[in-house]
Amino acid sequence: MAKAVEKVHIGIDISKDKLDIFIHESGKYLQINNNLRSIKEFFGKYHGRISLVVFEHTGVYSWNCVDGLRQLGIDYHAAHPLRVKSYIRGLGLLAKTDKIDAKALARYATENYVKKSRKSGKYQRKLHVLAVRRCRLRKNIEAEKNCLRQFGGVIGTKSFEKVIKPMEKEMLALEKNILEIIRSDHDLNKVFEAILSIKSIGKVTASLLLALIPELGSMNRNQVASLVGVAPINRDSGTKSGRRFIRGGRALARRTLYMSALVGAHKNSTLKEFYQRLLGKGKLKKQALTAVMRKLLNHINATAKTALQN
Repeated sequence: MAKAVEKVHIGIDISKDKLDIFIHESGKYLQINNNLRSIKEFFGKYHGRISLVVFEHTGVYSWNCVDGLRQLGIDYHAAHPLRVKSYIRGLGLLAKTDKIDAKALARYATENYVKKSRKSGKYQRKLHVLAVRRCRLRKNIEAEKNCLRQFGGVIGTKSFEKVIKPMEKEMLALEKNILEIIRSDHDLNKVFEAILSIKSIGKVTASLLLALIPELGSMNRNQVASLVGVAPINRDSGTKSGRRFIRGGRALARRTLYMSALVGAHKNSTLKEFYQRLLGKGKLKKQALTAVMRKLLNHINATAKTALQN
């Protein structure tokens, strides 16, 4: 009778140039270069023996891991840094080195509640980068316009206009590029058109939300609210009932959603009635608007889910 192959759990601590790797079952530790060739060469040796690979989501530095593991068909979990930090504290580890982090991540991979990450779509990374670039340009334009209002009367407007106009032109080009990518993909375009049917959601907002929240339509209402950072967090103890607050989540997606919620609270009859009802109960405007954001996000998520199922 053939002996069953032992499955291993692997933790990776990612830095710019190196990957610190720890295998939980054998206690083996090593370093490899953070490039696609080295990753595929190392993990190819363990093909068919890996249960799960865990690493922290570190943005651009984790892309080689994602690409290499996906090409090899190996399941991975890109962990939230805050959750990993809390897990390491729970283990009672006070020291911090790359090896300790890799070892803790390997142990984290063995926990039953750690599930493999969702496979990203064909255009997801490009859409995300374009959306982030567009949002940063928008922020820079607003900063320059604020300077223009403050100092334009002293030094004139020409200097500011030289900076603002090219940035506005580039921002429009980015928005066009994002929209073209969405239109070229059947599923993305189907969800995009469905989201556009919601009052107070325009083309720019719909395309940015699809780029920044590719999970739309695949999560329940509580999950998507937590992901974006509009889920209320309790602060209660004993007889004290503290004020609910929001924390974490995807800031760029939340800012994009905020403007649509602001419009919806005054122009969308359903959201307007909901907003006014909360104000009538004594809620602060900011609290009421956050609730509107959550309600609008749930509507967008449900609309996306229906579009994907049809």
